[in-house]
Amino acid sequence: MLTNSTGPTLLERRHKRQAVVEETLKLIGRAEERHRNDKKSRRKWNRILIRLEDSLLEAKKAVAECDTLIEIGRGKEDTPAEEPEQEHRPAEAAPARPTHADPESSAAYAMVETPIEELADISLEDVALARAYTARDNYAAHDEEFKRTLAAKLELASQLPRAQDPPLEQAERRDQRLLREAVKKMQAGEIEAMSDDELDLLVNCYTILTNKLVPTTNNNRLLEIISRTIEPLGTERARRHLPSR
Repeated sequence: MLTNSTGPTLLERRHKRQAVVEETLKLIGRAEERHRNDKKSRRKWNRILIRLEDSLLEAKKAVAECDTLIEIGRGKEDTPAEEPEQEHRPAEAAPARPTHADPESSAAYAMVETPIEELADISLEDVALARAYTARDNYAAHDEEFKRTLAAKLELASQLPRAQDPPLEQAERRDQRLLREAVKKMQAGEIEAMSDDELDLLVNCYTILTNKLVPTTNNNRLLEIISRTIEPLGTERARRHLPSR
């Protein structure tokens, strides 16, 4: 039987991917409502709508991939030597990203490789780093498929609700170390001492948080903190002639 071999893992993955489809439809509904009611920001919400629609296509494609594998498994359910599905995963993996990659390109490659059902687990720091990569000169060298996939997954990773969203300052959130350090410098008024990457990280976080359709309490808290200094951050970026976001 399918449920004794490849079934449980594939069915579970399909269920999670279908949940992403349903959540994306809800987000599209919220974005459409913002587009109707927020006349001053209609252009922004229209861009978010377009990206969410691409995200929905990605999520549906991921569900369809599971359906195909499930059907293949059912066709082979009477074959005694059938291997568990998880043993085939290495063959499905995307090519490894360069080991010398900087944080921004590393985050972007990782996001493209991340299964659609795991995007909600990506930290705000990594979403902001991946977003920063799209302003890099070498980003333009990628093919359209990479750019489209990254844009769609970036929007989902930015918008999907998380089961838990602990405060940024909690020590166990080691994956947000870069962001915590940048926030500390900002709060201490050390903006001129920030690196270009730290400035980009904070400005990208600000953009992501202002575009949130369903912000959490901690999202709003961090947005309030960055908002107090966003003008000086922008001034410093302009002084250094960094690309606009």
